[in-house]
Amino acid sequence: MGIIERDYRQNTSRLLLNVQDALGGAPLSNGRERSRFLSGKKSFPLRTWNHYLSLLSRQMPITIGQKNKRGARGSTEEELSASKRPNMATDNAQSEEEVEEAEKVDTVNEPNLHDIQTLLISIQKTTENILKENNKLSNEVGELKSSLRRLESELLATKVVLNDVKNTNKELRIELDAAKRKISEQRDEIDEQYHGLDDLEQYSRKNSLEIVGIPESIRENEGAVLKIANALNVQVKPEDIDICHRVKRKRSSPIIVRFVSHKVKSSLYKQRVRLKNVHFADIFPDATAADRVQASKIFINENLTAFRRELVGKVNARKEELSLLSVWTIDGKVFVKTSPEGRPIRIYSEHDLNKL
Repeated sequence: MGIIERDYRQNTSRLLLNVQDALGGAPLSNGRERSRFLSGKKSFPLRTWNHYLSLLSRQMPITIGQKNKRGARGSTEEELSASKRPNMATDNAQSEEEVEEAEKVDTVNEPNLHDIQTLLISIQKTTENILKENNKLSNEVGELKSSLRRLESELLATKVVLNDVKNTNKELRIELDAAKRKISEQRDEIDEQYHGLDDLEQYSRKNSLEIVGIPESIRENEGAVLKIANALNVQVKPEDIDICHRVKRKRSSPIIVRFVSHKVKSSLYKQRVRLKNVHFADIFPDATAADRVQASKIFINENLTAFRRELVGKVNARKEELSLLSVWTIDGKVFVKTSPEGRPIRIYSEHDLNKL
């Protein structure tokens, strides 16, 4: 056996031992282990495997009897081995160092089977948990989708109802506006009729006067009217009086006298201001002491309707507030004056009073 062949076998044996160690001690001669190794089921790093293949390619044997570079056929194994021996020793030393370094790196960096199995189990459990959560979320998403569809249908129904309500509301608003206009027209008509009736009633009282301040103990109503007219120097005869009676009210019982003619009524009413200087005892000297005590100031007013009498009361109540100089009535018409030089202002309602 030549020197080159011996060195080749030694290097190959050493390389196979390194491969056996990388496979965990299993011999390469075993067919099962070789198949497992070739199929990749053994944990053998790819980098180390490539390194071993490179060593094998560099340590291929030289065939005996081949020609050298000069084509001489007389070269022997001893001559070739003598020239190659130093290089082979150097290559073997370098190969062993590189293999040891690769094994150390692979031993440190590469995980073993137990670590890989533990990692796979952990990944499997995590995957199962993720799948469970995914199923749970899928169910919840399905429920949310069904709820969303139900809410969409309800919203659609609500929109339909809302549109119906809007249309109904629009129709009702139109009817309400029409009713308001009709009510306003009817109110104006009622006010017009009310004022018309009030005017007619006041016209029926155009010849009537009210005398306030005479005690009820004085029974002769017509005689009292004649005495007051005599005190004011107004000629009034018994035949000028159509009717005379008292009216019961909350605070007083005035005498209502209706004259036959409007002329007699107007003449007595114009002299009413002179009553400021006339006392009760001067008109009724035969009155008792009790009647004199009970008697108050005598006033002559027009016989007004309830509406106009209330309006005059409101004007008198706000006389100071509105700085009114005087308030009076002529034939049932209410007038006020705000200054001595000012013109009289007629008041039809409280609304006119608020404009002052």
